[in-house]
Amino acid sequence: MFTLTEKGRRALSEWRTAPAEDDLPELRDPGLLRLFFGADPARLAAARRDSHTRKLEEYRARAPADPGEATRGPRLALEAGIRHEEEWVRFWSELADGRTPHGA
Repeated sequence: MFTLTEKGRRALSEWRTAPAEDDLPELRDPGLLRLFFGADPARLAAARRDSHTRKLEEYRARAPADPGEATRGPRLALEAGIRHEEEWVRFWSELADGRTPHGA
């Protein structure tokens, strides 16, 4: 088991309160990379949709175990994960159905 030192607690506190406007995550999705390089969306989309659907179901199954206040960090992170996967399911579903994703 690990514990934070006093110096570590101060660093964590500083990091937690620092603005994060430029800390956008990198999007690393093998399916998108394949699309970028010319993969057939029809062949790829159903498998990607199914993978994201499984992850979405996993996140949704966790939600009842954490009925805590909506402002708690872990619950907020879970909600972000759910919404993220919902969007991926929507995107890949549109491709699987032969539709162009909204806005494309």
